[in-house]
Amino acid sequence: AARFYRLVAAWLRWVAEGRESDRETPKSESVVSNGGGAFESLLPNPAPVSFAALPEHLVDDLAEFLLYVQRFARRGLSKAAVDAELSHCLDDFVNLFVLLLGSPQYVKNPYLRAKFVEILRGWLPGDPADSRYEYVPRYAALFEGGNVLASTFLVPSLLRLYVDIEFTGAANQFYDKFNIRHQIGEMCEYLWRVENHRNAWSALAKNDGAFYVRFLNMLINDAIWLLDESMKKLPELREHAADVADTQAWHARPARERQEREAANRQNERALRSDLTLAKTHVGMMGYTSLDIASPFLVPEMVERVASMLNYFLLYLAGPERKQLKFADREKMKALAWDPPEMLGMIVDVYLHLFAADAEGAFVAAIAADGRAYRDEVFIETGAILRQLGSKSESQIASFEALAERARLTHAAAEEEEADLGDVPDHFLDPIMCTLMTDPVLLPSGDNMDRANITRHLLTDETNPFTRQPLKVQDLVPNDALKAEIEGWIAERKKIAGARG
Repeated sequence: AARFYRLVAAWLRWVAEGRESDRETPKSESVVSNGGGAFESLLPNPAPVSFAALPEHLVDDLAEFLLYVQRFARRGLSKAAVDAELSHCLDDFVNLFVLLLGSPQYVKNPYLRAKFVEILRGWLPGDPADSRYEYVPRYAALFEGGNVLASTFLVPSLLRLYVDIEFTGAANQFYDKFNIRHQIGEMCEYLWRVENHRNAWSALAKNDGAFYVRFLNMLINDAIWLLDESMKKLPELREHAADVADTQAWHARPARERQEREAANRQNERALRSDLTLAKTHVGMMGYTSLDIASPFLVPEMVERVASMLNYFLLYLAGPERKQLKFADREKMKALAWDPPEMLGMIVDVYLHLFAADAEGAFVAAIAADGRAYRDEVFIETGAILRQLGSKSESQIASFEALAERARLTHAAAEEEEADLGDVPDHFLDPIMCTLMTDPVLLPSGDNMDRANITRHLLTDETNPFTRQPLKVQDLVPNDALKAEIEGWIAERKKIAGARG
């Protein structure tokens, strides 16, 4: 059966590449992404009629066969025989999946493309140093340079699906995307450790910045939602544990109430365990990518969102209410996959990576400008906690404390400047965020907005926030006259403040 489906995979690739008339393989073409960027695709665009006319079940049947092999056929005594049969076919399967993963014009159903991810994830080779997981050398060769197509295109194709799965049209699309993105995240964590894939990832971020920023925006959106849900559930579970610990009072409650609360608590535990597992994948991806690819995090439309996210969760993890996130029962925390020091370390890693790359001070300024969650005392306390835990080196802690000091000074300077400026004229304020505009742009509707704010909005929703009409970044027109007026007003206010001082 494996050899038959290998022929199916090879034939599907042959048709997709437009070679049914014995033509040469077409050259790669740019495929426009939903984010406005361009992907270099090995497949012609649009898809050849001969491929577009094929029923979807041909590809689905191939995927279902391979999923069956992974879930059932590789178990028991037949495992060695199945692996031997499959090993000769892997490259053809991987080639097809890599081509179709990043080509929604060929496979429009994102859930079918998600099956490719599940199959590829099942072929990850494991860690030879970790006996808990099976290490398969053939699988290692597949992802670590043995397959040229995968080395170049697998990561861009995975990230493309990560973005495409945001809007599937299904009723449960919001929750489906987390499970699919978790599998993508697990694959990316492994692939990041392989130099070829890491280079392909860096090349994508450099050559297709518009798409990559859109991807980062969705990554951060997911991380915020998952962590926020987790932080809300933890006190509820802690309260329930305290109620149950008071045996006399607990048994004095009506039996029906106890059953309902226990059922609700079990549901909360399942949801929390899932949310935390997914959140670690997302925050972890922010951590290891920000070390080598920091610049997309620091663009104007992203840096404030990244800083506010980090500040918000640092306030949870190192602020005065952090004890509400812990349980007296350590085994309970382990069962829930909840490790506050681990999460704090992951958050601090992102701070350190972006601070090291913050040559222009945009990240520090964004941290200090976060009026909702920035607290100087929380940064100071974080340094003390890190020393107590011993989870970071002294040089890393010193770097974090340097960041805290820079943020404190920047915050103080910003407050002084705000006092100097006084009341800002209404037409200088962004109408959505109510902040002083620094780079105003004119929308087709005639409204002005700060470029960073409207660009950030368009990463998630490509509509005019005032009229709900379709809107692209290309439709924004710089309002140079208003910008000059704002800059003149700022200079005048500072001159007046200087004369008073």
